[in-house]
Amino acid sequence: MSKDIKKEINDRFKNAFKQCEALGLIVSKKSAASILGLSPQLLSELLNNRINVSTEIIYKFCTNFEINLDFIFYGVQPIFRDLSTPTGQQIVHKNFSNNEGTNTSHLLKVVLLDPTLSIEENGKRKNGSEETDKNAFYLPNPSNQKGDFFAFENNEPHMSPLLEQGNLMIGQKLANKKSIINGLVYTVEHKQMGTITRRVYWTDKENEMLELVPENSKYQTKVVYLRDIVDIYKLHSVLNNDLTQKEVLNQSDMDNLLRKVNSIYSKVSEH
Repeated sequence: MSKDIKKEINDRFKNAFKQCEALGLIVSKKSAASILGLSPQLLSELLNNRINVSTEIIYKFCTNFEINLDFIFYGVQPIFRDLSTPTGQQIVHKNFSNNEGTNTSHLLKVVLLDPTLSIEENGKRKNGSEETDKNAFYLPNPSNQKGDFFAFENNEPHMSPLLEQGNLMIGQKLANKKSIINGLVYTVEHKQMGTITRRVYWTDKENEMLELVPENSKYQTKVVYLRDIVDIYKLHSVLNNDLTQKEVLNQSDMDNLLRKVNSIYSKVSEH
C-alpha cells in the first residue's frame, strides 16, 4: 500500500474518530483505547500521525461505533452506517412473530430472561421452549450482528450510576467463557449467586479465577471460579424498560435507542 493511501486512511480514521467524539459516542480517549485494545499512548500515536492505523484496529473501530468501513478505506460517504432500514424503524413486543410478511433480517431477536427465576428455568427460555417467543422482542440490527442476545432487568443497585434499577440490559452470550475482556461489564449466571451484573476481571487466569466488581463502592468485590459460571453475557446496550412495552417507536424514541446502542461500549469501558 502506498504512503499516500495509508495517509488518506489515517486521515479518514481521525475524521471518523472526531465525529464520534462530537456525537458523544466516545466519552474519552481512554475508554476508546480500551475498546480498541490499545494503550492510551498508542492511540495518541495513531491520532497524531506518528504510526499507521492497522486493519485490525479499523475493524474494531467500525464494529463498535457503527462506522462505514468503505468510508475508512475508500472515502465513500456516509461516515456512519445507515441505521434507517424499513424494518429497523420499529421495536416490536411479543406479537411480532404473528406479523406475516415482515422481513426480520434487520432485526435482532432478544429473549427476555427473569433474574428472579432459577438458572434452570431461564435455561428453558434460552433453549427454545414454548415460552421463548412469548418472552422475546426485537431491536434494530443495522449491522446484522450474529449471536444469541438476551435481556435482563436490573433489579439491584450494585452498578449505579452506570446502570440504574429498572434498566433493561441487553447481553450477548459468550460462546467461549474464556474470551472475557478485563474491565467490561457482563451479566453472570452463577451457580450459587444466581444472576448478577458486574465488571469482570481476570485475577488468576491460570487457575481461572475472576473478580466481579460492582460500580458502586458500597458493595464488595466477589472472587469466583470460571467453572461456577453457567453462562456469561457481554453488555451490549441498555434500555429503559418502558421502551419494550411500545408496539412501534416514534422517530425520537428510535434516535434515542440507537444513540444508546452505539455509545454503550464507551460507557462500560470507562475505568
